This record gives sequence, C-alpha cells and structure tokens, in this order.
Amino acid sequence: MILTALGTDEHPFERALDAIDPLRPAHELVVQHGHTPARDWAEVRWLDFVEFDTLLSFMREADAIVCHAGVGTIMTVLSLGRRPVVIPRLAAYGEHVDDHQLQIFDKLTQRGFLVPFLDGTDIEAAIEESRSGTVEWQRDSRLAEAIAAAVDGVA
Repeated sequence: MILTALGTDEHPFERALDAIDPLRPAHELVVQHGHTPARDWAEVRWLDFVEFDTLLSFMREADAIVCHAGVGTIMTVLSLGRRPVVIPRLAAYGEHVDDHQLQIFDKLTQRGFLVPFLDGTDIEAAIEESRSGTVEWQRDSRLAEAIAAAVDGVA
C-alpha cells in the first residue's frame, strides 16, 4: 500500500494527485487529502481528515509514503525510519501562501532525508528509491539539526 498524505492546509493540492495518478490501478493507494477534493478514483481509499494515531497507523502499514513538505508530516515519517517521497506545495500554483515548503524541501533533499518529487519526476522511480532507503532518527541528530536550520531559515 502507498500512502499519500496531503496534510490539513486549506489550500487544495491537485498537483500531488496528478503526480500519483500513474500509480493507479497497479498499486493500492490510500490518500489523506484534507481540503483537496477527492477524485472519482474508485480503487483509491480516500480519507479527508484523520486523527494523528490513525495516520500514524497508515504510515506504519504503508510500503511507501508520498507527502507534502509540511515539517510535521516529514518529521513523523522520518521518526518511523522511513524516507518519504516529498512534493512541496508551491505558492505559484495557489497551493500555499508562500514557498516555505520548498525551502524545507531543499534543505532536507540536500541532506538525503527524502526523495524529492518535482514536476517531471518519475513517480514509480521515486517510490522505488523511497523503498530502498531508510533514515535513522535520533534526538540531537543531523536530522534534528537540519530541521532546525530549515525552520530557522524560513522564519
């Protein structure tokens, strides 16, 4: 199962759904879509808003995780030792108010903590790369420093 987590931001994120479209119907997909309208994809399990523990359960069960570049979502995936495929929300497409997700995405990509997905990326290849890589979460680790640096740089 591949989980796609789009978070709870009020801006729709249609581009993320376009990105995962090639995965259907060959893969079981669960999409936590928040404010992004669900599509008429009968083979996909759609979840709008879920409790954190429910989302965490799906993350643990998933073979791969695709998500937006929200710090909370990324940190949760990384804390499970997983390397997510990350699609940053971009202001140019009305997906967020600014490009802070791109800044976070860039910092964490440079450090190898995620599999970057930008327009033109092959989603199947990104999923495979995600499955082959893991991260080690430790308090006071390079990861924590990278997150702190990314967040400080956004402020």
